[in-house]
Amino acid sequence: MWQAPDESCTGLDVYDVYERLGGKLPRDKVANTEVLNLVGQKGWELVAVTHQPGPTMTFWFKRPAR
Repeated sequence: MWQAPDESCTGLDVYDVYERLGGKLPRDKVANTEVLNLVGQKGWELVAVTHQPGPTMTFWFKRPAR
């Protein structure tokens, strides 16, 4: 899931979120780093990562106010 004041999307996996955010690489070339690079290109900066129970992680981003 990606949630921001100006856009949000949910997906079944990392590739689904990447594609919905506008990513163009094929599925076999996409991992977490490509999603991070894509949101970085949109002006977001990664500030923290928290690990949740199980395989879930939450990535926290910031960007200048618009």
